[in-house]
Amino acid sequence: MPTPLSKKISILKDQALAGKVHAAEEFESFVPHMYLDVVGQVTVGIGHGILDAKAAALIAFKKADGSPASENEITKEFNALTALASAQRDRPRSAKHFEALTVLRIDEATAYNVAARDIGAKEKDIKRHFPEYDSYPGGVQEAILDMVFSMGIGKLLRSYPSFCKAVRERNWKAAAEHSNRRQVQVRRNTTVKDKLANAGKSVGQGDMAMAGRR
Repeated sequence: MPTPLSKKISILKDQALAGKVHAAEEFESFVPHMYLDVVGQVTVGIGHGILDAKAAALIAFKKADGSPASENEITKEFNALTALASAQRDRPRSAKHFEALTVLRIDEATAYNVAARDIGAKEKDIKRHFPEYDSYPGGVQEAILDMVFSMGIGKLLRSYPSFCKAVRERNWKAAAEHSNRRQVQVRRNTTVKDKLANAGKSVGQGDMAMAGRR
C-alpha cells in the first residue's frame, strides 16, 4: 500500500509536490534497495534510475545497522548489480529478486526527496514545450508527468502529437482520448485518462476562454 499522502507532505513541506510524488508511487512502488529494471538499469526508491556509481554515491544509503554507507560500499553494490544487467535484459527479474543480493537501504524520506528532485527535473523539460504547465490543473500535471516518466519527453513529443496538441489547447477531454500508451499496464493508462477527463469536466471559465481563442 502507498505511504499516506500526509507523511509525504510532512517530509517534503510542499503539498502539491507531495501529491505528485504520491501519484508517482502508485505505479513506481517504493523499493528501499538497488535493483535492476527491465532494461538493466540500476534503480532505487520510487523508480529513480541511477546513471553511474558517482550518482549512486550521492544517495544516502545506509547499512544494516543504520549507519551511513561509505562511497566505496555504495560503489561496490552498484557495480555488482551492473554486472547482472545483461542477464536481467535476457530474463527480467522483479525488484524483489534483488533484495537478497543487496545490503544497503534508503529510508522513505530519502526516497521521497530523490523523487521530488526527479519530478523537478522532468518538469523543467516539460515546461520548455508546455510553457503554461504551471497553470494546468493538478491532475493534468500528474498525468503529463506520468507519461514523461514512462517514456521520456522526446518520445511523448514525437509519438503523441495529438495528445500534445490537445494539452497546448487545454482540451483535456481530447488529451484523455489520446493518452493511451501501449507499453504500460491498463490500470496506469486508465488512471491517467481519468485525471485528464475529470479536469475536462471541471474546466474553469479561464480554460474555456483560452480554448475558445485557439
